[in-house]
Amino acid sequence: GTSFFVEVNNHPVYISGSNWIPDHSFLTALTPEDYKKSVEACLEGNQNMLRIWGGGIYEHDALYAECDRQGVLVWQDFMFACGQYPCYPEFAASVEREAVDQLKRLRQYCSVVLYAGNNEDYQVAEMLKLDWDPNDHSGDWTKSNFPARTIYETILPAVVSEYSPGVPYHPASPWG
Repeated sequence: GTSFFVEVNNHPVYISGSNWIPDHSFLTALTPEDYKKSVEACLEGNQNMLRIWGGGIYEHDALYAECDRQGVLVWQDFMFACGQYPCYPEFAASVEREAVDQLKRLRQYCSVVLYAGNNEDYQVAEMLKLDWDPNDHSGDWTKSNFPARTIYETILPAVVSEYSPGVPYHPASPWG
């Protein structure tokens, strides 16, 4: 019953894209030319967005630079996928440090137009019948059986807001 659309510089943009998984099992085997060819293939397929999958890796700068150069937008997931993650203090601090490091690195790329907290973790919560109320916006679910919700709805949006202001954040892919 809901929809969303992407706006860039206050202009709606029709999106057609692909889910990007790591392009090779041996990441160091990839060259900037490999990333260039992959982005060109995206464009040849009439696509204008790549979603960097939360079950993969934060990609090499060469991919983001090539997306900038060729005008391909990036939907960037944080690296959580299809799981039920903890949120004890040391883990939460590690997540925050990693997010800050990645945001400082990625904020230079104009192609990154959206951050998402995870890939399908809310669907896992539904499947496992975890106790979570979408109308509860208290912000601290660390004592619940879905503690990662604190990461997705409190920690990550706060660091995105601080280190990459102006780029929208969604708690998950999909979301809504």
